[in-house]
Amino acid sequence: MTRWAFVSDIHGNLNALEQAERIAGGRGVDRFICLGDVIGRGDPAGCVEWVRATTDHAIIGNRDLDYIDRIEPKLQSVVRSWANEVRAAEFIASHGEPRLHRVLSSAAERDGFQRARKYMLERGARVWFFGHTHRSRAWELSENGARALVAKHVHFDGDLLYVVNVGTTGLRLPGRGPAAFVLYDDKADSVEHVMLGPTVKMGRQAPRSAVRV
Repeated sequence: MTRWAFVSDIHGNLNALEQAERIAGGRGVDRFICLGDVIGRGDPAGCVEWVRATTDHAIIGNRDLDYIDRIEPKLQSVVRSWANEVRAAEFIASHGEPRLHRVLSSAAERDGFQRARKYMLERGARVWFFGHTHRSRAWELSENGARALVAKHVHFDGDLLYVVNVGTTGLRLPGRGPAAFVLYDDKADSVEHVMLGPTVKMGRQAPRSAVRV
């Protein structure tokens, strides 16, 4: 059994990453995966160092490429080594930006995740994790289409496939929910969105009109 923690869209917020790590450690997490957009305001170098030291897999995000000059060349090489897609256990993961992955992107919702479902089946993945939109959500996929799931704790059912948007660990945006990360238990066949505490320091952020994901 492995308990995985997925963090995403940190945007330079080391405080939020460290809180997620503490909570995940208390929940028996064995391995971490980062889904990208690590670089931003605050402490981008510290966040990249955290990802390098803590995670088993890391995925590059669009903002990592856009803001890569905010970190030193040595860390730039680390970021550029991150993949666009990760496959492990029974899951597959991507950042979610359409320019970084043609199939496993946030645009997949438009066709009810049918192309994504086919891609998952071809690669033997039961769950697809992504971020990018800063809104934690989950869907259950079948041959008949996708069904949005309301519960924050989801137990997998039979041979169905699942899509999980991790949300944002480091940069809350109005109307998209709190900062969070996701726990995945590959033995219990379940995922859970875990919210960060309301007192977590989210760091200095750009004005709402200037924020792009």
